[in-house]
Amino acid sequence: MMAREGKNGDALPSILYAQLLGLCMGVDEKALGLKENQVAMDNITSFFITQE
Repeated sequence: MMAREGKNGDALPSILYAQLLGLCMGVDEKALGLKENQVAMDNITSFFITQE
């Protein structure tokens, strides 16, 4: 699930409460689909860089 968009339109993934709860309960991260939440780090930097 993508929570919000950065300054250049790239989406920032969020971890769902159900996924967090599953991790706390010991559910395998593969079963929770955590890999689907990963993005390249260069996309994340766009949230912190201001474009003038």
